Amino acid sequence: MYIDASPPRAPGDRAKLVTWHQPPATEKCAQFWYHMYGLAVGTLNVYIERKTLTPELLWMRTGTQGNMWRKGHVPIVSSAAEWQLIFEAVRGASWSGDIALDDITVTDGPCPVENQCDFEVNMCWQQSITDDFNWDRGILQSGPSGDHTTGTAAGNYAYPNAAPNQNMGDNAMLFSQSFTISGPADCLQFWYHMADYRLGQLNVYLQQGPIIGTAVWSMSRTQGDVWRIARVTLNNPGQSVQVVMEVIYGDGIPGTIAIDDVTIRSGACPRQGYCTFEQDTCGWQNTATGDDLDWLWNSGGTPSLFSGPDVDHTTNSDLGHYMFVDASGGGGNRAWLVSEHFQSTASSCLSFWYHMTGLGSGTISVYKRSDGTLTKLWDRSGDQGNVWNQAQVDLSSITEFQLLIEAELGSFLFFVSTDIAVDDMDFQAGPCANQVVTTPSPTMLPATFPPGTADCNFDLATTCGWIQDTSDDFDWIVQNSTTDTYGTGPSGDHTSGSAEGYYAFVDSTGVANDAKARILSPSLPASSTGRCLRFWYHMFGYHVDFLKVYTSSGGSLQGPIWQKYGNQGNEWKYAQVHLTATGVYQVALEGSKGPGWQGDIAVDDVGISDGPCLPTK
Repeated sequence: MYIDASPPRAPGDRAKLVTWHQPPATEKCAQFWYHMYGLAVGTLNVYIERKTLTPELLWMRTGTQGNMWRKGHVPIVSSAAEWQLIFEAVRGASWSGDIALDDITVTDGPCPVENQCDFEVNMCWQQSITDDFNWDRGILQSGPSGDHTTGTAAGNYAYPNAAPNQNMGDNAMLFSQSFTISGPADCLQFWYHMADYRLGQLNVYLQQGPIIGTAVWSMSRTQGDVWRIARVTLNNPGQSVQVVMEVIYGDGIPGTIAIDDVTIRSGACPRQGYCTFEQDTCGWQNTATGDDLDWLWNSGGTPSLFSGPDVDHTTNSDLGHYMFVDASGGGGNRAWLVSEHFQSTASSCLSFWYHMTGLGSGTISVYKRSDGTLTKLWDRSGDQGNVWNQAQVDLSSITEFQLLIEAELGSFLFFVSTDIAVDDMDFQAGPCANQVVTTPSPTMLPATFPPGTADCNFDLATTCGWIQDTSDDFDWIVQNSTTDTYGTGPSGDHTSGSAEGYYAFVDSTGVANDAKARILSPSLPASSTGRCLRFWYHMFGYHVDFLKVYTSSGGSLQGPIWQKYGNQGNEWKYAQVHLTATGVYQVALEGSKGPGWQGDIAVDDVGISDGPCLPTK
């Protein structure tokens, strides 16, 4: 189920999905999957409505959550009356904000331990009964004007709610749920706000049983009127523990200490500035002012045609994540991605990978922001090829600073057509010349599948069980060595990597522009689990057009379900496509003729196997 944010929908419009009235019950847990991705995503709320009572907000998410399905949990405490759940989607500022739901279940018993808390709906953690005052949530006039989650006064953060006559040294403690550190270590990450040192002290403890022990993290000096990130590696493998947040009361001046967006994840914490974007955006975030657009967290391809990466840099697959700026935002518009705060440095190196290709390529720049001043350190403009490129930037600073990645969108005639993406950020002490690349350009290692009846490496100079489509304009050709046209096509097959091996290709000479050639797989029976089509393709040349994948049933094409356009470089590249067609069908590979003669398209090592596609390694 999803809401369509396109017109005539207006900002603030609401759509509600309501369960049937449920009988009185003991403790239950509602679980569901949600997808919130786009430039202008609104809010997804979950309420419980008990008979004769006002609906109670149980759960909430606002803004883009990345191009992926995420799991939500809503605890339902014992109810003596009938109840029902209400899923409410609120439309954002524009059409780029669809919200989707799937797989809603309600089970008996408590929900799993949550590993994150944004304080939007409740405190999540438990108050101590042995301290001097309590924590609360909300927005305080004397505290930060907006929370970290939403960046607005509509959100909530947690703060110690001290009385005016509180004694200096009094404390307030907040306990996480008990959890077990599953691997060698876990990482506690949170955002905190401390605008005045006289407010007191913020401590973090790791409690085992009744013993709290010494603080594993502490801060007691002013940090300015900004949200800052903190990370603590929890080195207690196999132990059942609780995290304890403690504030010790200071001089009682106006102001407060606040925390927000607390998460606990498996694995040791990364070093400052390092981010692969696989789990989140780490300490890198969009800025609320100064730019025109936001960076989006994404996996797979971008929405723009002929632009943006299809895979991330870290994993070289469509399952990996990266950050990008959507070209539909308009030429000349800028988006800033801002780092956490770094201490002064005599010599350090920022390294990252960027992707920028297409007509109207814009500019990507790196700035240092210190004492309110922006200093440009590095930039690149124009088409950089359909590849991930590495950047290394040397820098120094005598004061605390932040790094800012700016994407300025370009244009071509009347069209904006270039997404700009970044991945694998890293920041290390010392000059770049001394750094070892920690995220090298990966080598694609496809998963291994059992042989199938539709597999073909073309090395017998045949198309195996695949056949030419008689309703297209011309045919695929099986041959070895190079194609007959200079400046296009492979120099050998993929199977053997030599000129002796065979592959199938469409010849871009002697046919009309936009002519199409299709080759069809053997017939495939229905499958409840779907199938995985996998193949290697070669698209090199100035006039390369489309390679598309369709399913075909009864002579009718459905799709395309996968496509690639334009010059992809003089190399073989891997693709896999999950096939979900029902009934008996065939797979169709279609190559089309571009506007000139340098446009040969080739495929090799084609296979179809039962079940979903597997991640590449």
